[in-house]
Amino acid sequence: MVKYLWEVVAIHPKVSAIGGDARFDGFRRNWLNILQLSPHWRMLANHAASDTCAFCYYEYADIAERTPALAKGATALDLIRQTLDRIMGGADAYGMPGHGAFLNSRRILFLTVNRGPGVYRRQQGPAMARDQLREAEGLG
Repeated sequence: MVKYLWEVVAIHPKVSAIGGDARFDGFRRNWLNILQLSPHWRMLANHAASDTCAFCYYEYADIAERTPALAKGATALDLIRQTLDRIMGGADAYGMPGHGAFLNSRRILFLTVNRGPGVYRRQQGPAMARDQLREAEGLG
């Protein structure tokens, strides 16, 4: 028999200045709304039923870098990492050749890693970030 424990929690950065101020209830309640994992693409998307949108990855990284742990051993940065690993592995996204007509995947990766360096720094350390940037620069 499998037993589950369900808990309702609000996951958001701790900002002492807002305390219990009701004006910030939306901030506390909606912080994670941008991090929608598409079950079809297994990557972050604008919402769970949409295509993944490559030129939004830096926005996801900005939010994920400031998000506390989602659960023991699971972070928002893991979602960023999963998404970027799939792009580096050849997946496409809206705004990329074959899926749209904007920047190529390597340029998107380069912009995302530059915009949200904490994604790789926190996940695999500085050496991984340098390797990924070198690869993106050489390909873009």
